[in-house]
Amino acid sequence: MTRPAIAAVTLAALVLAACNNPREVPITGGGGPPAARFTMTLERGATLVLAPGEVAEPFLRITRDPGFDGPVTFSVEPPPGVLVVFRPETILGADFAEMRVVVAQSAERTSHQIRLVGRATDGAETATILALTVRDPSAVR
Repeated sequence: MTRPAIAAVTLAALVLAACNNPREVPITGGGGPPAARFTMTLERGATLVLAPGEVAEPFLRITRDPGFDGPVTFSVEPPPGVLVVFRPETILGADFAEMRVVVAQSAERTSHQIRLVGRATDGAETATILALTVRDPSAVR
């Protein structure tokens, strides 16, 4: 076999090996949002225990990386019967947002892990978890 033929066979073998074991093939570039340039932490209320009809107002603190002062917009997908509102919904240069958590009568009496997401305008995002337990209103606190 000639050297070009050996090189072609070797390349083909490497490609086939990579196709048969994709976990060993590194993926580089593109493929997702940029790394977040801020972190989020809950203050005064990372874990809430509320009965239907009760309200809590925890704070969401933003810690920005040096040089990042862009807007951060918050989003959440609460369980049915739970309302989570950010005030304000988008912050610019600030380091915190207040939240209002309202539990309706229809909320399921159980523990919920609610994912709170902060997203920069370039798509970079980070998240934190709000632990909410909806208790029976007759239960002693």
